[in-house]
Amino acid sequence: MVAAAFAVSLISAGGFVFANQLRSGTAVAPGSDSGPEGALKTAPAPAPTPPSPFAPEPPLFRATGGPYIGEQTALQTAAQVAESPVIKQDVRFIRYRDVVAYTGNRTLTIDLDREVYFVVTTGTFVGRHGDRGDVVCPAYITVLDATTGVGLSVMCVNTSWPSKLPGAFGD
Repeated sequence: MVAAAFAVSLISAGGFVFANQLRSGTAVAPGSDSGPEGALKTAPAPAPTPPSPFAPEPPLFRATGGPYIGEQTALQTAAQVAESPVIKQDVRFIRYRDVVAYTGNRTLTIDLDREVYFVVTTGTFVGRHGDRGDVVCPAYITVLDATTGVGLSVMCVNTSWPSKLPGAFGD
C-alpha cells in the first residue's frame, strides 16, 4: 500500500522517469520511444568527475641522474650564509627522502628521489624570524639541490654539531 502510494505520488508529480529508475536502474523519458514494449532505454553515463582541486600536483623537481654541482661547490655554497668563520663542515650526497626522514618535513614539489647535498656547518648562522626576532645558531644544516645548487632549506642547530645525522654520515 505504501509502495503503491509512493509510485502514484511520483507519477502524479511527473516522476515517471524516477519511478522507472527506482525499479530498474535505467531511465525512460516520458513520451520517448523506448523500443519494444517493456524495453527500457539506458541513461547516458555520467560525466567524469573533474580532478579535485586539493589533489597534489606531481613533483616539479624529479631525480635527474646528473650532472651535479659537486661536493666542493656544495660546501662553498653552504659556507656563504655563515656570519662567522667556518670551523668545520661535512657533506653527503643523498636523496630527498633521507632529508624527509631526518626532518619529518616534506615539500610535495620535490620528488623523494631527487638528489641533494646535505651540508653540516659549524659557524654562526642567524635565522631571521620576522616579528620574533633573529635566532643565532652555532651551527646549521643546509640542503642544496645537487643539480642546480639552489638552497632548499637551512636548519638551525643549537649545538656546535648535530647529535644525530642521516644514516649516510655513518654516525
